[in-house]
Amino acid sequence: SQLFNAPVSAWHDGLNIHMVSIEDTPASVPTGSVVRSFRFKTHIASEDEVDRSVKLIRVVPALDAIMSCAATAAHSLVMRSLDNNDDGSRFSVPKGIVTFDYSERWNLIATGGADCNLRLWNPYVPTHATAVMKGHATAIAHVVFSPEYGQVISLANHEVIKIGDIKDQVCLNTLTSVVPHRPSHGRQLITAMLWHEASQS
Repeated sequence: SQLFNAPVSAWHDGLNIHMVSIEDTPASVPTGSVVRSFRFKTHIASEDEVDRSVKLIRVVPALDAIMSCAATAAHSLVMRSLDNNDDGSRFSVPKGIVTFDYSERWNLIATGGADCNLRLWNPYVPTHATAVMKGHATAIAHVVFSPEYGQVISLANHEVIKIGDIKDQVCLNTLTSVVPHRPSHGRQLITAMLWHEASQS
């Protein structure tokens, strides 16, 4: 029943977050009353890291937390509780994280980024990934869980999709040249995908 209000800070030095109630509010115009507003330090960038922007921010109700990621090696993913003012948990990955997803069924976080590796994390163990799945040749742009099938799907910048098995932590299939909406001229990167539970596709 809550939603992030735009805009949020685009820089690593902190996020200004305003949460609003969307009850009785048109979905296209989230202008409800602010029910929570706070600022917290998140990602840390070194001087040689050019891209310091926050890539994704999401409320995860199952963890009662806010998660955000950035293309920074230190504190690449930050998970902060909504109930208190602690500093939260910080997950660090070389070259940072540009995408993540959480599966409540498997209680795992999947992350991807410029180092081309798909990582699976226990949300309560930020010091190291439970699995590192290699195979992509270019940066991972998007990851999504298919919890019913026990799979995690990753999309790389050059439109290569890999389907991995969560339990065995192996690649089950690699799909290339399957994106149906390529532009007729020029090259535009596909940066997102959606797992549709109803059709299982």
